[in-house]
Amino acid sequence: MKAEYIQEPFLLFGKGKSICPREGISELSVYDTVIEARKNQLLLGIIGIEEDVENLKNWLKRFESYIPTSPKGKQKGLFKSFPGFNQEKGFCAKFIYDSNYERILSPNDIKKILKEPDRDKKVLNAVDMFGENIGFLSDIKNCDVIVCIIPKSFEGKIVKENKDDEPVEQNAEDNGEPELELNFRRALKARAMKYNTPIQLLREYVLHDNNKSQDAATKAWNFCTALYYKGLQTIPWKLDVDENKPKVCFVGIGFYRSRDKKTIQTSLAQIFNENGKGVILRGTPVMEDKDDKKPHLTYDQSLHLLKDALTKYKFATGTMPGRVVLHKTSKYYEDELDGFIQAMQDLGITEYDIVTVMETDLRFF
Repeated sequence: MKAEYIQEPFLLFGKGKSICPREGISELSVYDTVIEARKNQLLLGIIGIEEDVENLKNWLKRFESYIPTSPKGKQKGLFKSFPGFNQEKGFCAKFIYDSNYERILSPNDIKKILKEPDRDKKVLNAVDMFGENIGFLSDIKNCDVIVCIIPKSFEGKIVKENKDDEPVEQNAEDNGEPELELNFRRALKARAMKYNTPIQLLREYVLHDNNKSQDAATKAWNFCTALYYKGLQTIPWKLDVDENKPKVCFVGIGFYRSRDKKTIQTSLAQIFNENGKGVILRGTPVMEDKDDKKPHLTYDQSLHLLKDALTKYKFATGTMPGRVVLHKTSKYYEDELDGFIQAMQDLGITEYDIVTVMETDLRFF
């Protein structure tokens, strides 16, 4: 066996390069500060019960200033102090929020939802309640991003621990069956898609300092980076690439079961360029191998799926990629490979990497 060490890639920031996203933002500012016409204010909409909304505003105020790290465990290098979310350094932007952009959830409405005996109806009623408020803040108030705080009373009844944190696309290769019950997070995100405003879901316990959640600096990093990326539709850092090399398109193949378990669908879960801009495509039902029970594509499915993806990539970016990196978490069947390769040949793409990302018991120290 031959092992090769891959050097950490550099990331570009406003004032230079770094290998660490957090160090880069802290010391060199976000990448898009090089753009003269960038936006530096982020208008937040907030939905939640009154107490949670006030707690979030206290956190947002706290995020404006430096927050020292309080690392847990031995790997102190993983934890970075937060520079503060303000216009002077780091993110070089500020949050705008006040009572004009808040929607306070009624305790009576929440009690009424929780009294519903049927869980799916209960979830849909909760989604309706949040959805109406998202629509108002999006269409009437023109917020950049909307924070939805899930009340503590929803825990265990509408939002289930861990289960609602699963990825949207169920991977049929896991051998574990996906949840058939309605998932609040997925349903709300689907409802919110009809509005052109991104949302950020926040669970109530995150608003408190406790052992269940991360330390304050890590919370600030995760929350502020997510809001910055979603709300300003821009990138806080960019991969340092050789501009003389061909443009790369990254394609990830994923599978998920239908809600009734009768079919396995395929989707190009992600098609994105070096700046992280991408789209999601959904494919057709696929076969399951009789021997190893793994889903795979036919020749025609592989051919049409990748051709469709790369055509949409060209429409979005204005040009075909010079190189394609295709990856999935299971082996490639011969007919799949033939279809993918033929699709790239038909579109004139001669540089490509076909990668399998799988778990292994091998460990390097």
